Amino acid sequence: VLMKVDDFSGKNGFVVMLFARSLPYFPSGVITALGAISKIKPRDYILANLIGKFPSTALEVAIGTDIVNFQENMGRLGIIVFVAGIVYFILWKVYKNYINKKNAEQEHDPNA
Repeated sequence: VLMKVDDFSGKNGFVVMLFARSLPYFPSGVITALGAISKIKPRDYILANLIGKFPSTALEVAIGTDIVNFQENMGRLGIIVFVAGIVYFILWKVYKNYINKKNAEQEHDPNA
């Protein structure tokens, strides 16, 4: 299993790391450990971490503030959670389609 993760991360490391880092409340240690043992290029790792932390940090701050002030921000909290869920679902579907398309191209072209 680790060999597959390693091969996969070498080819798609930036996208994988970007998606993983953008997930709020996901343990950073797990993502860092996977980045350390994978074949991801250092440049891709750094860029994905810099870009990916912005959405997760923004969501953590917005959700945290709304939870603390639940009575005042109940509607906004619901909207943020709903919209974030839809955005992450769409991004996951786009990513899966990209991977499926890439795998299909590699099956047809063994030199890829």
